[in-house]
Amino acid sequence: MNPIKRLINIGTDTQKDPVYNKHIRFTNSVFLIVSFFVVQSASIAIYYNELVVLFIFLVHWAFLSGMLVFTYLGKRVLASAWFSAVAIVFVTFYAIAFTLQGLNFVFLPMIIFLQFFLFSAAEKKYIVIFISISLLCFVVSLLWSSLNLPQLLPLSSAFIEAQRLNSLIGLPMLNIAFGMYSFHTIHRAEQEVAHEKENIERLL
Repeated sequence: MNPIKRLINIGTDTQKDPVYNKHIRFTNSVFLIVSFFVVQSASIAIYYNELVVLFIFLVHWAFLSGMLVFTYLGKRVLASAWFSAVAIVFVTFYAIAFTLQGLNFVFLPMIIFLQFFLFSAAEKKYIVIFISISLLCFVVSLLWSSLNLPQLLPLSSAFIEAQRLNSLIGLPMLNIAFGMYSFHTIHRAEQEVAHEKENIERLL
């Protein structure tokens, strides 16, 4: 098994529920995709010599990685909650630190969208909680700019513009990645159902 598949399957051998395993694989896949985006943003910080921002991106990735510990231990709900909390906190911080010019706030609606995949239908309360928190943070981000409050970090305009372009490109890329993953998951599920149906027909 290659390293990517091994990472995506972390935690799936601790219990046998196929529905829960799909949630675990999705959460691990989201971690992998978001990690790529964080590394990309860290590379921009290195290029523009924004060492404080680079440190924050590394801390972000370290916190995200904690999610894998929970999936490895079979704590599926805790892993999803941890990922959501870390994403909300850091994206909100980026939105305030870079102001709306960096367009980092656009990822908050993406986090809201992800809640429907990170939690199962039986965990509606978690979906409601994290969507409410995401919406609140989104409002705070908008108010921070509209009230002309100062940005938290003194960053160069060149770096903020680079982050702006990164957000404009990154959000569609994340949408495409999640869309392709969802399509692959649905297609695989359809194949499994068809295979099961063939087996039943053979037995009859």
